[in-house]
Amino acid sequence: ASDVVEYNSAVTLATPTRDGYNFLGWTYEDKAVATDKWSIADNVTLVAEWQEIVKYTVSFVREGQTTVTIEVEEGKSVPVDQIPELIEKTGYSVVWDKALPETITGDITLTAKYTANKYTVTYDANGGSVTPASDVVEYNSAVTLATPTRDGYNFLGWTYENKAVATDKWSIAGNVTLVAEWQEIEKFVVSFVREGQTTVTIEVEEGKSVPVDQIPELIEKTGYSVAWDKALPETITEPITLTAKYTANKYTVTYDANGGTVTPTSDIVEYNSAVTLATPTRDGYNFLGWTYEDKAVATDKWSIADNVTLVAEWQEIVKYTVSFVREGQTTVTIEVEEGKSVPVDQIPELIEKTGYSVVWDKALPETITGDITLTAKYTANKYTVTYDANGGSVTPASDVVEYNSAVTLATPTRDGYNFLGWTYEDKAVATDKWSIADNVTLVAEWQEIVKYTVSFVREGQTTVTIEVEEGKSVPVDQIPELIEKTGYSVVWDKALPETITGDITLTAKYTANKYTVTYDANGGSVTPASDVVEYNSAVTLATPTRDGYNFLGWTYENKAVATDKWSIADNVTLVAEWQEIVIVKYTVSFVQTGCDTITIEVKEGESLAEADMPKPQKKTGYIVAWENKDLTNITGNITVNAVETLKKYTVILNANGGTATTTSFTIKYGETYNLPTPTNGDKIFQGWKYNGTKIESQGTWTIDADETITLIASWRDESWTNNY
Repeated sequence: ASDVVEYNSAVTLATPTRDGYNFLGWTYEDKAVATDKWSIADNVTLVAEWQEIVKYTVSFVREGQTTVTIEVEEGKSVPVDQIPELIEKTGYSVVWDKALPETITGDITLTAKYTANKYTVTYDANGGSVTPASDVVEYNSAVTLATPTRDGYNFLGWTYENKAVATDKWSIAGNVTLVAEWQEIEKFVVSFVREGQTTVTIEVEEGKSVPVDQIPELIEKTGYSVAWDKALPETITEPITLTAKYTANKYTVTYDANGGTVTPTSDIVEYNSAVTLATPTRDGYNFLGWTYEDKAVATDKWSIADNVTLVAEWQEIVKYTVSFVREGQTTVTIEVEEGKSVPVDQIPELIEKTGYSVVWDKALPETITGDITLTAKYTANKYTVTYDANGGSVTPASDVVEYNSAVTLATPTRDGYNFLGWTYEDKAVATDKWSIADNVTLVAEWQEIVKYTVSFVREGQTTVTIEVEEGKSVPVDQIPELIEKTGYSVVWDKALPETITGDITLTAKYTANKYTVTYDANGGSVTPASDVVEYNSAVTLATPTRDGYNFLGWTYENKAVATDKWSIADNVTLVAEWQEIVIVKYTVSFVQTGCDTITIEVKEGESLAEADMPKPQKKTGYIVAWENKDLTNITGNITVNAVETLKKYTVILNANGGTATTTSFTIKYGETYNLPTPTNGDKIFQGWKYNGTKIESQGTWTIDADETITLIASWRDESWTNNY
């Protein structure tokens, strides 16, 4: 509560404390007391002077986190243990956006500031070349990577760990080596086809342009414009053919009516196409056609390759002769001016003719434009013929016939009579040329029916003959019986008509029977179980099988059955006859170096399945399999040797947080190897481990596994100390 001080000397006064206040110094009689030299010559009471403490807010803002706020007294520091940690973010470095003051003198906000990292990209041109050899890229930013080149190849893009690398936003957080991916350039043929010329073909690499000096010139053609049928692409991506396309030009034709009139006064025509030109008129003249340079102009195909003026050609109107020709009459001729009509009262009448209709062979034009002859044309009439069957019957009841033509008339029927023909007015009617010019009724003429002979011929028998009236049936009790024959069926060679209309002979026809043969395999097996055979014909019988026996043939009632001509006229069961087989066996030997030979016996002609073969002994670092030998249909002793093939392994290098120059390789058992040394910042590489066991960094490969082998890098911190 008090101190002793020495006048005119430096003093150290006590420092008081007060919650919520800062101590400003000691006062005496309301004046500040100096302490460098004590200047009050008396015992005194000093009064403490205070200033209320101000508190400020310190805020820490981190992306995706709740803002941390801390209250700190003015002039104090933020406690270190209350400052929140910065949140790491892949591909970025992070710091506070400003330095935290040692003492706080006001509210302050610190915000986590992320800066995208930059990484080195090294290029592996993979058989090509690239400049530069490496680039620096910024994480999460668009990048422009170098473009390599390789003769004969198109660059497809960069890859990392066999995956395409995107350049819109860089997403690999580390220094990497990119490998170029290539596609062999394909060449395409560009063909230029020109009419009447050899086709020009040019080979162009995919994506390249056709050299301008190699594009052939188009061939001009009179009356046509010419262009290629399609545009030539700037770059070639597929075979393409360009064909010269000719388009007919259009020209203006102006008309000179040459003393006449014409509408329109001009037309547009297309070269090499049919055209319809205007037709001019001129009183007293016929228009002969248009001329150009005193030559007639053809209109089927326009052939003048220019705009032209055509001149009308005229001919003064003349008179023409119209002739009318009638059979057996003098020809009537009339003179008519061109373009006029024939007077109706001058046209002669047509002459009628029995059985015919008559007209002129052509229509008389309304106006005459040239000499013309009309000839009377006669057409035969058609008539209806009605049939009178005269005691018989007929279908149809009538027909239509044409005068002076051959006709086919209906044929009537009448029991006991033959039809002799049709009559009209008691005269026979001719059918080669119809000569009755009217609709008529024809009457049938008949003749009574006669008798015919029916003969039955049987093998080795007298022929039986029977007389039967025309149209009657043969009495059933007079038809002789057919003679049976072993192994055959017999029928007449034709059906006997229900009614006889002429002499007829029926001959006995023999057909070999078919029988069912059932097989008794007699201890064996047979497919099918039965067959159908034809009597007196060669047959092919089924062949049965029986293990240990040879088939000798089929027997019936203990006798061998012949197959050249089947002679058993019945359904039968055949029994197989067998002879026992002597079995021959062979040895299949399986030989493997360093192992006992394994032998298996197999019957002659049989096969040894893979499932029945022994398994070869395994050998470290090798794939062991039996050599490929044909073990089907064995007919002798066989030796099968084991084949040993060195194993090939895929080794994955897991850098365990570090970076290695390669991530994998392949190696055969017993090959030498040299493992890369990875890096991992300040950590020290301790070596590669397989299943927890450290392996040498180089030497001869002795790890044997049936799956992918993964080596894991082992690390220790640089500050780690060994204790001895």
